[in-house]
Amino acid sequence: MKEMVNFDEQNFLKIGASIYEKRSMIEHIAEVICKEDFTNLFFTSSGGSQAIISYNYGAGEAKRVKKTVSCTLKLMLTFTVLMFIISRFLPRVFVLLFTSVPEYMDFSVWGIQTFTLMIIPLSFQYVFVDSLTALERTKTALTLSVLRKSMYMAGTILLPLFFGAASAFYGEPLAGARASGLEESYQGLITAVIRQAVKD
Repeated sequence: MKEMVNFDEQNFLKIGASIYEKRSMIEHIAEVICKEDFTNLFFTSSGGSQAIISYNYGAGEAKRVKKTVSCTLKLMLTFTVLMFIISRFLPRVFVLLFTSVPEYMDFSVWGIQTFTLMIIPLSFQYVFVDSLTALERTKTALTLSVLRKSMYMAGTILLPLFFGAASAFYGEPLAGARASGLEESYQGLITAVIRQAVKD
């Protein structure tokens, strides 16, 4: 079991109790937000799991860490699959918010459908990066994140040089396809880190 440096148990419990006292207020706010509108579900759900992962990682609760990663990944996959389906069949709904000019609409629909071709693997990217950060593997998480963004930037710069400006939209799906090949390795790393925490 890992020893938590400078850990004040009484202060931690006091803070926890204070937060729990505000539970009803927090739930009310969440309910209001959901009824009215909400954005960045993707980032909130994935990034929001970090505190839970870190806490249980420090406590040596491997099962809880695995369950948190698993549940977050399932939520993200559900969200990205839903968005992929919407981008296939209902892109015009979003385009109409900005324009009704036929030429712009056709190109925008094509752009949305092309850009989101590999949105589903993006679930693994965000969940694994946030999980590795929570597991004290910040350098690894940063490497994974920067690698994918670098491939995306390279695609948006280089593709238009050979295939025209519109090909820049393929930068995102190509980066997603390339990065998805690394996800299995990072999943194995997360499992190894959790096992090591239990041994310690």
